[in-house]
Amino acid sequence: MDFLLALKSTALTADRLLPFWASRCVIQLLVAIRRVYRQNWFATLFKFALGSLIYLVLLSIAFAVTAMITSFCPEAACCVETVAPGCGSTSLRQASRR
Repeated sequence: MDFLLALKSTALTADRLLPFWASRCVIQLLVAIRRVYRQNWFATLFKFALGSLIYLVLLSIAFAVTAMITSFCPEAACCVETVAPGCGSTSLRQASRR
């Protein structure tokens, strides 16, 4: 486990490795799409761009819904795991005892 502590002092920090791994994942996904569908690079790039756009839109919608729920119902956010003082109803407290 000491090697993990020594990793801080080396030049291989997260800010240097993150761009490498991110670009490697993108390249690996592009190559995998091309090999599976056996199409040209234009079709591969189109599928990758379309899939990335759909993923970005769905992720943005999920983030927006989560932000709206937590901003309009702040008591629901604090009652998810445990019942905090002044938060929640008696039915939630009874349900957590079961």
